[in-house]
Amino acid sequence: MAAGKPTSDEREGAESGEDPDLDAMGNDKRRAVIGQQYGASARKRLIVYGVAVGVLVLVIVAFATVVSGVDNREIPVENTAPWAQATAVQENPRDVDFERNGPDDTLPPDQVFER
Repeated sequence: MAAGKPTSDEREGAESGEDPDLDAMGNDKRRAVIGQQYGASARKRLIVYGVAVGVLVLVIVAFATVVSGVDNREIPVENTAPWAQATAVQENPRDVDFERNGPDDTLPPDQVFER
């Protein structure tokens, strides 16, 4: 049922002069609730939204703290790669164009399918 549209009972009651908030027995159509309020109070809504915003801010601050700690230019970079060691053999890089020059560490084409 769409909000704002009267039902057929309400239309009939309105035409006959009856109260549309009362049922056929004369009782209130809406259920009785404690506190005479049908929705959350403004205080409760503000608390829920405040907690949600607080958690969101906390997550953003934690993320920014972690990122700034990990991505820090002042942390010295250690040369731990094998080619960066003082005793490593330094070789010139190979040409990347394999189609024209081919890699140096493969078998010749005539020996590939021999067994």
